Amino acid sequence: MKIVCLSFLSLYAFRQWMMLMSRCFSYIIIPWKPLHYAASLLLHQIPAYILDLIALVTGQKRMYIKAYAKITKIIYMMSWFGLKHWTFANRNVTELDELLTEREKKYLQFNISTINWMEYFRSYLSGIRKFVFKDTEKELQARKTFYRR
Repeated sequence: MKIVCLSFLSLYAFRQWMMLMSRCFSYIIIPWKPLHYAASLLLHQIPAYILDLIALVTGQKRMYIKAYAKITKIIYMMSWFGLKHWTFANRNVTELDELLTEREKKYLQFNISTINWMEYFRSYLSGIRKFVFKDTEKELQARKTFYRR
């Protein structure tokens, strides 16, 4: 996957954030379908069946095969976007920013180099937990405390 940003205004800060986030997990992009299916079988489906078998033996709820089926649907749905070459241009936004007066620039910030990416993604993820997953304020605070450790 290749993403090209023609702005480069805050690319360094965004790249730092992405490198930090990519340490959490690893992934392999396999564009050749037969090899992808083989890797999927070895790395996902067989472990899911083994874990569900262990859950069955120990009397716990079997959930791994079902969860992997959902993950597979999402992977195939998103693969079209991930395996394409994308080029983004924001000339219209930079031109609009240049047309603003200093007073207007205080209220309408179009310059992405002023974005604090760490703070942006913290509030973004908190918003997803609050409005999509319907977490309460107490649960949000507990999650923030957990991630700070």
